[in-house]
Amino acid sequence: MSGQVPQASWGVHGLGVHIPDRCVSNAEIAGQYGVDPAWIERMTGITQRGYAEPSQATSDLAFAAAEQALADAEVSPRDIDVILLATSTPDQLAVATACRVQHRLGADRAWATDVGGACAGFLYL
Repeated sequence: MSGQVPQASWGVHGLGVHIPDRCVSNAEIAGQYGVDPAWIERMTGITQRGYAEPSQATSDLAFAAAEQALADAEVSPRDIDVILLATSTPDQLAVATACRVQHRLGADRAWATDVGGACAGFLYL
């Protein structure tokens, strides 16, 4: 045994993110919840968030992020084995939103499914 750790072929090889263009501040939403904007920031650490347009689906946002992740990893969609998408806002109840992303990417060799973990979804992945 050489004592060297073999290189893993699995793992996160690239990262991507997509934030919708519309930016909404705490001041814009505080009134509808009857709270002060500073309270939202104090409780969540969030000062603003991106809002998707009504015409944008979760799969649209995930697809844009996936394209960036592929470019970052310098791999082809055909190199992907698994697509796991964590969301509490799927495009619809079935078929999984991950399958829509898989199709749009052309990742025809990948297995795809959603993980309904909401904000904690990354812990499940």
